[in-house]
Amino acid sequence: MARSRIIYTLEEVAEMIGENLELIEEVTANSDNISEVELLFVRDGSEYGTKGLTENGVDELQNLLADIRTSDGSPADERTAGV
Repeated sequence: MARSRIIYTLEEVAEMIGENLELIEEVTANSDNISEVELLFVRDGSEYGTKGLTENGVDELQNLLADIRTSDGSPADERTAGV
């Protein structure tokens, strides 16, 4: 798979996927949640910089959030089947 050359700040990611920025910051604070090569530190001129995700990192984040939301062990579509 080709390496992504685009980095999205967490703020951009929140807007793109319609998620709460604080939730994304919390999830990405744990280095076990997103692959190391997909979550990057970005110098932005501020004292602390910011984090950014590659396109693959955004996909990983969306998958992780979906898994968290269906953490009872069954896929969302199976839970609603037969309703």
